[in-house]
Amino acid sequence: MDTPKRNPFVIVEHSNPDSPPAQLSGDTTITVSLNGKNHEVKEGTSLADFIRTLGLQPKGIAIAIDYEVVPKDKWQETLLSDHLELMLIHAVSGG
Repeated sequence: MDTPKRNPFVIVEHSNPDSPPAQLSGDTTITVSLNGKNHEVKEGTSLADFIRTLGLQPKGIAIAIDYEVVPKDKWQETLLSDHLELMLIHAVSGG
């Protein structure tokens, strides 16, 4: 029997696409790893918010979770979870 593949990120569905996803209450922090470097973030932080706190612009980068790229249109609704491993990929042009 095949074991179902674990979904490494949580997508929060919300009815109004113009409103941000609900944040979890409390001041609990979690640890996520980005390219091997640990970062402490508040529980309920979205991938988009995390990228902004790093001062990164979304243009020219991709983020993978468990080696699967998260589409940019899902960054705001993708909530980070404790001990998640993220990979930041920069687009490079040239040949």
